[in-house]
Amino acid sequence: MTVKNAFDFYVKSLSSIYETREAENISYWVFEDKIKMNRTAFPIHGNDDIPELKANQLAYSLLRLMQGEPVQYVLGYSYFFGLKLKVSKSVLIPRPETEELVEWILKDSSLENDKKGLRILDIATGSGCIAIALKLADPSFQVVATDLSEKALRIAKENAEECGAQINFIQHDILSEEWNFPFSDFDVIVSNPPYVTDSEKNAMHKNILNFEPPEALFVPDHDPLIFYKSILRFVRTHLTPKGKIFLEINEKFAEEIKKLLIKENFQSIVKKDMDDKYRMICATHVIFED
Repeated sequence: MTVKNAFDFYVKSLSSIYETREAENISYWVFEDKIKMNRTAFPIHGNDDIPELKANQLAYSLLRLMQGEPVQYVLGYSYFFGLKLKVSKSVLIPRPETEELVEWILKDSSLENDKKGLRILDIATGSGCIAIALKLADPSFQVVATDLSEKALRIAKENAEECGAQINFIQHDILSEEWNFPFSDFDVIVSNPPYVTDSEKNAMHKNILNFEPPEALFVPDHDPLIFYKSILRFVRTHLTPKGKIFLEINEKFAEEIKKLLIKENFQSIVKKDMDDKYRMICATHVIFED
């Protein structure tokens, strides 16, 4: 089978479960990974025959994709902030919206003067994408990252090592009241915790529901802010007086999260993401001058 014939078959097949443009992008990504041919080479090499071994790899990948498995899991990696990161079904696939959260931290003007050597904690690190991106953006940052999942931490550590990012990883349950945490006095605490309610599952694509780790996505309808409440309890004893919190949020609960922050004596700014949704919040202690 030629490259063009195989590619056309891929796109036609995937178009039954994805929009055509997305089906094309997924197909290009798989072909670049499996036969080392990017889209600019297709006009030149489209009539080349695909070796049997490569054809079998393409066929197996298509079988998994047609079952709804995300291409990132099929290939075993994703991209975040220009970094190639390993992913598995033990971690969420890094999202572009989360890149915006990292950008917000790096561009925060109030941190500029004291940015060198910032102590940063990333709670619920998953693949380690936030922690690694921040550490590589400024190697002077002292970064600690936590997750409850041992499997997720294994992936995060591999990614950090591969990227050359020196990060302290700790297995830690933010919902536990007995933290016994070995670090304190953080200048920045950042988190992209689970925030999708169980009742929102019906609106989600099956490739998320069937393959991404539910414990990293969902919260109960009766307590949708459970992780934010725990994070704020933790912050009481682990954030410096002038420190900042950066959180990714469910836009449905932006106002409720702001109220939680006010109760903890924080003032906050809510920011929209690229899709015009209130997706991020930054908060600082209200400081009373004498």
